[in-house]
Amino acid sequence: MIFAYIDPFAASLLFQFIAMGLLSAAVFFQRIKLYVMGLFSHKKTAEKVNDTNEAEERDPSTLTLSMTDEVEKRKAA
Repeated sequence: MIFAYIDPFAASLLFQFIAMGLLSAAVFFQRIKLYVMGLFSHKKTAEKVNDTNEAEERDPSTLTLSMTDEVEKRKAA
């Protein structure tokens, strides 16, 4: 008959290794998913930053721009 004994320190260490491995794998695959999604996004990162900055600088009363104003603005940039 084989009796196995795991002391509390070893059990705790084993639990920490398993938890660390699972969390690391989750973060790894999340980063891969975000990278792949970024490859297929239609907007570039610089454009997203510019759009965010423009939205912060706008006066709330001028939030309704016509489509022609947006097209002209993008052509000028």
